[in-house]
Amino acid sequence: MNLRNLNNFNAISVRETTLADLLQPLTSKKIETVLDPTLLANTDIWNSIVKRPLLNCKYVLVYQVRFDKNTRRIAQDIANQIGAKVIEITAWINWKFKKNVYQCCSPEEFLGWIKYASCIVTTSFHGTAFSVIFNKPFYCVKLGKGDTRAASLLHELGLENRMIEKTSSPNFRSIDYRQATMNLADLQNKSYQYLVSSLNL
Repeated sequence: MNLRNLNNFNAISVRETTLADLLQPLTSKKIETVLDPTLLANTDIWNSIVKRPLLNCKYVLVYQVRFDKNTRRIAQDIANQIGAKVIEITAWINWKFKKNVYQCCSPEEFLGWIKYASCIVTTSFHGTAFSVIFNKPFYCVKLGKGDTRAASLLHELGLENRMIEKTSSPNFRSIDYRQATMNLADLQNKSYQYLVSSLNL
């Protein structure tokens, strides 16, 4: 798309502040930052479709969209700290099957793996988002340019310390979600208002 055509839109919104800052000089229209749709839905909606894993033990979940071997190392360190096993769900298919690695799961199962985990270690924005939705302890591993959306969300929620370097070895800490929940409610309200007003233009 020719970026000069941005002015042809009635309203423009993006999901991360860094992208809004990048695009704003290219148009006279105000570019708003709104939440990802997964975070706009009421948590009850997600809870209504969750499928609990058939696993009767404590586990640390690894979910990688962008692969880095350190992610599993970090998860294993945390699992050792809390007496858990490591379970991984992948975003790709590998011809070689590994123990405790699930190469495919339904949306309901995906949500269940996150909801019932003792901790999540992820390189994925949506792995991060659903960890927040279910108020789970998590660590988002920084891998570079693709981190901007997760970094923007965590900054807005006041959870920046849950984004860690891939070389780090964090001590497990739970999360007090009280302030983050209030921040999320404010962001939801702002996003709702913007979307409704945009649809009425």
